[in-house]
Amino acid sequence: MELLHRFAECLDKKTIFIHIIGDSMLDEDYQVQVTRISPECPNVNILLSDHDNPLRVLPGGAANVCYQLNNFNVISRLFTFIDTKAYNIVKKYGINYWGKVHLPEGYFIPRKKRFYEKGFQVVDRWDIEKVNYGLDDIKLRCLQTDLSKYWSAFQAEPDVIIFSDYNKGLFAKDFKLDWYKTEAITIVDPKAAPLDRWKNCTVFKPNSKEAVALSGLYDWRAQCNFFQKELNCSAVVITQEGDGVVGKDQSDYFEYRPVHKIKPVDIIGAGDGFIAILGLAIAHGFNVREASQIAFHGGLMYVQQQQRGMLGPWSFHSSGKILKNCAFLKKRQYKLIFTNGCFDCGLTAGHIECLQYAKSLGDKLIVGVNSDESVKRLKGEARPLFKLADRMKIVAALECVDFVVPFKEDTPLEIIKEIRPQFVVKGGDYKPEDVAGFGIADIKICPKYDCVSTTDKIKAIMSQ
Repeated sequence: MELLHRFAECLDKKTIFIHIIGDSMLDEDYQVQVTRISPECPNVNILLSDHDNPLRVLPGGAANVCYQLNNFNVISRLFTFIDTKAYNIVKKYGINYWGKVHLPEGYFIPRKKRFYEKGFQVVDRWDIEKVNYGLDDIKLRCLQTDLSKYWSAFQAEPDVIIFSDYNKGLFAKDFKLDWYKTEAITIVDPKAAPLDRWKNCTVFKPNSKEAVALSGLYDWRAQCNFFQKELNCSAVVITQEGDGVVGKDQSDYFEYRPVHKIKPVDIIGAGDGFIAILGLAIAHGFNVREASQIAFHGGLMYVQQQQRGMLGPWSFHSSGKILKNCAFLKKRQYKLIFTNGCFDCGLTAGHIECLQYAKSLGDKLIVGVNSDESVKRLKGEARPLFKLADRMKIVAALECVDFVVPFKEDTPLEIIKEIRPQFVVKGGDYKPEDVAGFGIADIKICPKYDCVSTTDKIKAIMSQ
C-alpha cells in the first residue's frame, strides 16, 4: 500500500516528541492447562499449573501506548499514576516515565489477569482494581495536583499530546491539566463522560461503543457532528474494530473499510497501538484521514503479533519482516532465536526443517542472510544466482520466520553480538564451538538436516 510505504519512508527523517498522559495498568498473563471440568460445577474449567508466577507482566493502558513508540524515532514521555511494582515494570520495558506520581503505600494501579493455554485465553479475564485507585477525594486531588506540577514544570513543547483515559481515576472529579495552553496537537482517547474536560482538543477518538455512549446517537456522521460542536475539536476519529475507521476532519467526512476483514482471536492492545500510530502519523504531517488509515493497519499488525510484541518501522514497510537493522531487538522481552544462510537458488526441505526447528526453540526467529558481496566471497565469482532482495523475500515468506536481516560480513557474528539471541541454530555437520556466536549464545545443531547444497544442485542441473 502506497500510503504505508510513504509513512515508513518518513519515520527516520526527524525525531518526534510525544507526551502520553493517562491511566496505566499491568497486564499479567498466566500459562495454564485446562485439565477437566470441575465436579463441583459443570460449567467451570479446572486450570492447572505447577506455580503461580505469571508468564509475563506487560505495561498496559497509557503505559502500553508509550511502549509502542519505543522502536520509532520518538522521544515519548509518560505522565501517570504508578505503584512500586508497576514502576519496576515500566523501567524494565524502557518506558520514559516522567510524571513521577507514586500512589501511597497500599494502593495500586489496576491489574488485568489473563489465563492462556497454547496461546489462547481459556477463561474470563480477572480485573483487580478499585474505583479511583481506592483513594478518597482528598488523596486523589493531591496526586492530580502533583501530576499538574510535573506537567507544568516540563518546558519542552511536544509535537503531540495523547490523553489515554481508561476511567480508572486519573481524570476523575473533572480533573484536567492546563493542556489547552499548548501549541501541540492534542489527541483524546476517551472512556467516559463528562465531555467538557476535552473541549478544544485537536482530535477526539472514541471507539464505536464509546461514541454511542457519549453522544446518545447511532449514526457515525451524526456522532462526528455532535462531538465537533460540543468540543470545538478539529477532527473526530471513530474506530469500528475490524470493520475499519470513520470520522470527520474539519468539514470532510471520511470512511476507511479494509478490503479483507480480519477478526483476530486476540485484540488486546489494539486501541493502544492505534492511538500511538495515529499520533505519530499526524506529527509527521499526514492528514487525519490518512493517519487514521495508517493507524488502523498499525492496530491490526499489533494484534497479529504473537506474545503481544511491539510495533516498529518494519511494521509499515511493504517488505514486512525485512529489517534494515535489528537494534530494536535488544529491548525485547521474549526468547529470540537466530539462524543464517545464503539461501541462494531457493529453499530446500532441509532449509524448511531447520527453520521450523529453530522457531520451535523460542518465541521469535530472526534469519540473517548473506549479502551479495558476502556470497561472492564465500561461493565464487559466479554467485549469487539471486540478488539479496529476492533471497530475503523468499525467506520472509515463511510463516515460521519473524524477521530477516542482511549482513555484509562472512559470518553473522556482529549481528549476534548486537542482539544476543538465546539460541543460534545451524544445520549440518557442525560442532557448536565452530559456529559463529559460540560463547555468546547457546548453540543448537538441527537434529534433522538433509540439505542438498546450492553448489551440488547447480552441478546436477549442468550435468543433465
